[in-house]
Amino acid sequence: MNAEAIDSIRWQNLCSDLEISTIESTVTEMIGEEALQLAREAHKAVLVRMLETALISHPAMLSMVRTPNVYLGREDREIRAIFANLGLASPTKELVNFFISIIRGRVAQTTTKPRISTKLFSAVVQSNYRQGDDFRCADCGYHFLKSDMATVKGEDTDAYGVIFGLETPPQRFRDPWKPARVEYRYPNVDHIQPEAALGGSVVENLRIICGFCNSRKQIARRPLDSFSARISSSLMAIVGGTRGQWAIESAVYFIICQNKACAVCSVTYRDTELTAVPIADDYKWTGLLPWQLRVVCYEDSGL
Repeated sequence: MNAEAIDSIRWQNLCSDLEISTIESTVTEMIGEEALQLAREAHKAVLVRMLETALISHPAMLSMVRTPNVYLGREDREIRAIFANLGLASPTKELVNFFISIIRGRVAQTTTKPRISTKLFSAVVQSNYRQGDDFRCADCGYHFLKSDMATVKGEDTDAYGVIFGLETPPQRFRDPWKPARVEYRYPNVDHIQPEAALGGSVVENLRIICGFCNSRKQIARRPLDSFSARISSSLMAIVGGTRGQWAIESAVYFIICQNKACAVCSVTYRDTELTAVPIADDYKWTGLLPWQLRVVCYEDSGL
C-alpha cells in the first residue's frame, strides 16, 4: 500500500471519531449548504438501493420474478401484499409499477445485454417525437444531423417527420469541455432506468440521447443517484485533472442535466444545444468541478 493510501485511511479513521453534526456544520461552513444537501441526497439514494435489493431478494418477490406467468394480471395485488407484510401499507403506484416492470420484463434474470433492434429504435422515436419535432438529444439538446444516422435509422426518422439539424454549431468544434468527436454525435438508445439497475428494454424506459451524454452518463447508475453521481464526478475531477478528459466531461454532463437551460438566455435543451463553461479560472488548480461551471447555449458560450 502506497503512502497516499495510508494517509487516506488515517484521515478516514480520524474523521470517524467526529459526530455527524460536527462534520455537517464544517462542510456547510467551508463549502456551503448545497454541498450538505447533496450529501444527504446521496445518503438517501444509498438507503433506497439497500431497500430495493432487500425487496428483490424477498422470497415472495423472487417467486414472481422466476415464474412471472403464474402471477400475470395480479402482480399489483401481490406486490402490495408484500409491502403490507413489511409494514409499508400504502406504497405509491410508481413504486409498485417499478417492481411490476421487473417481473414482466424478467429483468432480474437477464445475463446478457440485448441489442436494441431497429424496430425498437423506431418505436422509441415514434413515442418521443411528434411530427415536426426537432430530433434532439434528450439531455443536452444536440440537434442530430441526417449524416449522424445509419441508413435504416434515417429512413425510420424520415417516416415520422422529425426535423434534423442543418449543421453542428461551429462553436462545438472549439469546445474543449464537450468535444465534437464523431461518435459523440451519434444517436444512442438510452435506458432511463439503467439495465444494471433492473431497467427493462421497453419503449417506456427508453429515449434517444447523443453519444457524449450516453458515455458520460455511465457514472450515474440510477435516476435517483443524480446527486451522488454529481459528487462522484467532483471527486474524480478534484485531483487537478490528472484523471483525464473523461472526468471533466462527466462534470460537464452532470451540470447540464441539473440545469437544462442556458444561464444567459434561458432557452432550454428542447430548443438549443447546451454546453458548460467555467465561471472563473480557479478550475486550472482544482480540476473542473460541477459547481465551477455554468450552463450556456453555444450562442452565449463565448467560444
